[in-house]
Amino acid sequence: MSIKDSLRQVLQRFGAPAPDPLSPAPESSVQEQPLVPIAKAQVRKLVRIMGRVTTLTVRPRKGTPWLEAELTDDTGTVNLIWIGRSEIQGVEVDCQLIAEGRLALMDGQKRIYNPKYELVPR
Repeated sequence: MSIKDSLRQVLQRFGAPAPDPLSPAPESSVQEQPLVPIAKAQVRKLVRIMGRVTTLTVRPRKGTPWLEAELTDDTGTVNLIWIGRSEIQGVEVDCQLIAEGRLALMDGQKRIYNPKYELVPR
């Protein structure tokens, strides 16, 4: 008996539907989310925002680099923070990008940690 068959039997015993091993895993991407202005983005929610990078800074935290980008649109600003990165090719001051992730509020600043991103051509 294979591991898949054993797992299927255990799940069925507890009344859970057995997963189809051939079906793709469900996507938890926020790409389905509409773009929202930064000012309307809700804290603790998955958001998808677009803006222009106005500042780019590398800050070491306990020996680990944090790449911080300030993303601005006509309504507000959010800090994008990539932990463990000192640079990302294509992410530079004055580039436009779409960022996706969970919005946090820390010290009065909106932040998204390790966002997914997509560069927007000029």
